[in-house]
Amino acid sequence: MKDIFQPFEVDLSTSIFKIKLNDYKTSYRYVSYSPDSTKIVYSKANSTLPFYNICMADADGSNEKYITNLNYHSFKPSLSPSGLLIFHTIAGNQTDLILVDINDPSLVLNNITNSPNVDEYDPAFAHNSDTIYFVQGKIDGLGKILSMDSTANNVKTIIEKSGHYQDITVSFDGQKILFSYREAINDPLDIYMVNIDGNSLKQLTFGTSSEIK
Repeated sequence: MKDIFQPFEVDLSTSIFKIKLNDYKTSYRYVSYSPDSTKIVYSKANSTLPFYNICMADADGSNEKYITNLNYHSFKPSLSPSGLLIFHTIAGNQTDLILVDINDPSLVLNNITNSPNVDEYDPAFAHNSDTIYFVQGKIDGLGKILSMDSTANNVKTIIEKSGHYQDITVSFDGQKILFSYREAINDPLDIYMVNIDGNSLKQLTFGTSSEIK
């Protein structure tokens, strides 16, 4: 593998960094905690399984379990309070959202989006509900942040503006969304915050370099 990514945990009270998972041969990306902080989910790839697949482990990195075993990449996993897992897959030129109930031993992968010429990606659950927030991008460059329930119904537009959105994070109280956005490909990515109803959009950073990614 060309690049190896390793996840770290930092104690904010002491600023001490601790590596979570490490064998120097495996790459881990997009690590996130479950709402109760007892589990972590992440994308994992190595020379044996070169495509990034989704894994889950205890918060200390033990008891690892593969959730997917796919021949294409799976990224940005997020767990809901009830044990639902959302992530996006990249198969060819199509990016879609996959939902799994980790309480179900069969771990059936449910493709909840499949729109031609439209990509859905970077999903995130709120920590206090099963509402899914995600990005929808179209070939014409029009991007959106949307929400929907875990049955892929009650789809709502949170914010819609031409440009590129990514890296959605929902606040712990479920009231605000943080995301990265740039209008043109050569613009720097900046961080924005918006209420979950789409109001009070605020730009938080003001980058000057397109190399900020």
